[in-house]
Order: sequence, then structure tokens, then C-alpha cells
Amino acid sequence: SARDRAAQALINMGEPHEAFEHAQIAVSLAQRTRNRWQLAGCCAILGFLHYYVGNWDTARRYFGESLEVLPGDPDFLAFRAMPEYQTGEFAQGVPFAEQSIDAIRPSMFTHTPGFKYHAAVNLAIVGRITGELVGSDVLEATINATLSSSTATPEMRLIAGSGLALISEQQSRGTSAQAQYAAMQIAQHTFAAFISGDRVLGLLAHTMGSLDQATGHFEDALAFCRKAGYRPELAWTCCDYADMLRERDADGDRAKATSLLDESLAISSELGMRPLMERVLSRREILGA
Repeated sequence: SARDRAAQALINMGEPHEAFEHAQIAVSLAQRTRNRWQLAGCCAILGFLHYYVGNWDTARRYFGESLEVLPGDPDFLAFRAMPEYQTGEFAQGVPFAEQSIDAIRPSMFTHTPGFKYHAAVNLAIVGRITGELVGSDVLEATINATLSSSTATPEMRLIAGSGLALISEQQSRGTSAQAQYAAMQIAQHTFAAFISGDRVLGLLAHTMGSLDQATGHFEDALAFCRKAGYRPELAWTCCDYADMLRERDADGDRAKATSLLDESLAISSELGMRPLMERVLSRREILGA
């Protein structure tokens, strides 16, 4: 457990190399003790580390190993779906995502729906990749249950809050975005649940119409992701930042947006992130019009 938590903390701090050492030892210890829950979780951490740098096949393998240990778990099903959506293999990702939602749904009628918040947050990110938020009622109910729980830790609130923020942003709920923005200040300079906390704050500020505030958050997200080497997240941040600059359209914004889109396209092309590539190309056409 100590190795597991150390690895997760280091990942969230943007220190993947140190996290990798702890994660490998944690997997070895879990195998020796034959602790299924720990083994599944530790394999998932190795999956995160490879996912965050764009090693999709290795991420698939580790997330798949988690599912082999605990088949049907909604969190691991959602994790396994993520590389497929990032690379545009939607047909491969849909079964995992649908099974995850089906596994979450019964918990809405119990007293512990918040235990599934990891899956709900990751499926909210899937919705942002595809442009279609599926099962939003289930996801939002699960996330809200976590946030309202008296036993929720700050880390749980950080991760769950990121998911609720993404749902608010995708549904363009400005009032909700304002409330989430205030609650998500703890997300600055962190990384949790497949997304930069600074990018979440930038998206919320954009939704609120606070475009100058959004600039600062996006700049922080760029700096964090570059230092950590989290290139897929860097590419998405570049695109989202460019969207905000295109809307603000102040002096120098169009040139900055073009540069960000160029960087996003270079990374997404190298890593085979087809949904993001298509999004960037559409943005570049608009800027060039």
C-alpha cells in the first residue's frame, strides 16, 4: 500500500520516473502476497504511467492485466477504454465504456455510489474526446455522491471534482462552472484521473467567460505537462488553449493559437491520436479562413 500510494502521489506531482520504480516494486509485492485488489490496482498504475506518455500498447496491456485479475470492475473497464478512444479506435473502446456504465448504474440505488467515481470521471473524459457524453446522469450522480460523502478525502474530492467540472464544461453550464472553479483551486499544479488540474481550471474559466484567467491556467498546464513528459495531455492542452485564444482574439492571440495548434498536431500525429488530430485540423482551417 505504501508503494502504491507513493507512486500515485509522484504521478500527480509530475514525477513519473520516480513513480515507475515504486509501481514496479508494488506489483512485485502484490504478486508475492497474492493480493488481488492490490495487484489489479498496481498494474493500473503502471498502465497510467505508460498512458500519460503515449505508450498506448503497453498501457492497454497493463489495464488488461488489471481486468484479468478483477473482471467486470467499472474502474478498470473505464481505464481500459481510454487508450482506444485516444487513438480513435472507438469500436474497440465502446464495449469497455458501456460495461463500465452498466457496472456503475446499480450503485446509484445503494448507499455507496461514490465508490465508483474513478470510472465516472474517466468516462467524462471519454465524452470530451468523442464530443458525446454518454450516461451523463449516471456519471454525475456517482460523482456528486462522492463529493457529498463525509468520508471523502481531499484526493477523492480532487478527482471527482475534475469529472464534475468536465461535465459542466461539456454542457456549457456557466453557473455550475463558477461553483466548480471555486472548489477546484486545489487542482492547481496537480495531475489526477487522466487530466491536468490546471487544464480543468482553464476549461472552467473559459466556460465562465473569464478568458484572461483561463490563460494563466493553460500556461500552468503547459509547463506542468512539458516538465513531466505527459505529451498526450500537453497536446490536448495546446488545442484547448488555442480554442480560448481564438475566442478572445486579442493582439497576438491568432498567432499564438496557430503555434499551439501546430504543436498539438505534431504530438498527436506522432502518437496516433486521431480524434485530436481531426480536431486540430478543423481548428486550423477556421483560423486560416
